[in-house]
Amino acid sequence: MRNYWLGALTIALFAFTVWLFFALFEQYEEEVDAGYSKEARLNPYLAAQYFLEKNNTKVHEQTVALDFSQIPTEDTVFLSKVDSMLLSESQIEKAMTWVEEGGFLILGVGQEIEGHDSFLSRFDIEPEYVKKSGGKAENNTEELAEKLIDALELTKEPERYTINLADSHDQISVQILDRIVLRHSDAGEGASEHPTSDDTASPYTLTASVSDTQGPRLLQFDYGKGGFTVLSSTKFWQNKSIGKADHAYLLAYLMPKESALHLYYNITAPSLWELLTHYFFELLAACTLLLVLWLWRVSIRVQGTKLVVDGQRRDFTEHLTASAEFLAAKKQYLPLLTPIKEDITAQMQLYHPGFTQLDAGTQISVTAQRTGIPEEVIQKWIGYTTDVNNQQELIDALKLGNAIRRKL
Repeated sequence: MRNYWLGALTIALFAFTVWLFFALFEQYEEEVDAGYSKEARLNPYLAAQYFLEKNNTKVHEQTVALDFSQIPTEDTVFLSKVDSMLLSESQIEKAMTWVEEGGFLILGVGQEIEGHDSFLSRFDIEPEYVKKSGGKAENNTEELAEKLIDALELTKEPERYTINLADSHDQISVQILDRIVLRHSDAGEGASEHPTSDDTASPYTLTASVSDTQGPRLLQFDYGKGGFTVLSSTKFWQNKSIGKADHAYLLAYLMPKESALHLYYNITAPSLWELLTHYFFELLAACTLLLVLWLWRVSIRVQGTKLVVDGQRRDFTEHLTASAEFLAAKKQYLPLLTPIKEDITAQMQLYHPGFTQLDAGTQISVTAQRTGIPEEVIQKWIGYTTDVNNQQELIDALKLGNAIRRKL
């Protein structure tokens, strides 16, 4: 019988162990998708960079100030947003000169700052934000609402647009993710795929244009020995979209042969040394002003200096008056009066143990009875311990305090 119960208990424990294991067991996938890598989160065009490098195109990832004078004219510069990276007039001039001498520029367009010179205005390009219906946004509130709708619809499959390549009969597809169109006099909504400017005096030539029902999305120009391509968006070359449609092929097609790419997607702020050298004179003026104000502050005197006759010494009253005048003006008299007040309070507690619990009027009455000094004098002393206006009041406060202390 004992063996029977022992066997039953063993089976029950085994069954309980099996149940507990499956109850607490949690299955994990062998591979967990943790999202984009650190490099991809920092560089939204990392996939495009890897694609070009795999196809023997050298890519320079740039996160420093844009300086066309340091970039060879046979190379290509890619700017994800021209409106935030080419703002100063000197940068625009350098960019124009660089393209004219043979450089190739690829621009992504955001809405420009109105009323300012820009690279796009030099080529009569007007970026315009349009509604889904095809009309222009009438106000900022309507434009913001449209952008919010865009943000909510990013998960949807965007429309595809067909592009006829300039030097072949091939057709490729791209996905447009924005609401910006590129208005240009030579590239209307009904313009051909390969328009050519009729204005012989124009310094540039429009060689290609891609449009949809809302307007042009891609413009390509020849300027001097170089050229540039303007796109309403470069989002289809970012990490999550580079492999869709023919995006990667279009990027490779736009890259001139034997050309290195300088990728600008996020230009950092100037270094501290650059800011110091740029604003040197302003900084020097500010430091000088601060120094003058500090010297003026530390050199302030309470009263004017008194001429001292040679061979004559001050008496004690003059020293006392001068010291009291300084302490009263600087409100530094409490270190003199506080010890006297504490000493009087300690002596009165020996006489009346509950002295500190009494109200102010009773304290004055009890102190007057103990010392034989009139209550008006005691009250005047207490007033001096909280506020002294001049040197004479400070001297009177010291005299009264010491007189009360001596009586105790």
